[in-house]
Amino acid sequence: MKTTPEKRSEGNATESDLALTVQNHLVAKRTDFRRVNVAAEGRIITLSGLVHSFFLRQTAIVLARQVAGVHQVIDKLTVEWKETSHRTKRPH
Repeated sequence: MKTTPEKRSEGNATESDLALTVQNHLVAKRTDFRRVNVAAEGRIITLSGLVHSFFLRQTAIVLARQVAGVHQVIDKLTVEWKETSHRTKRPH
């Protein structure tokens, strides 16, 4: 049975909607996730892009799993260490 173009576009819209929902959920919880890319294939979400710690990486995965309709999360996130401003001051 062939998939009609209408059904195919409906499926893509659903995937796009799911990806957008996950992206919005991530950014609503933490602005650190603005650099995280979200892709959907069916009900499988792939997270890619940069985060600044392993904690944020795990948090993004957990938050993505919380979204209704997500059945699996594939982690392709890269941890990029962020320089902190808490450097030790030298005595004058």
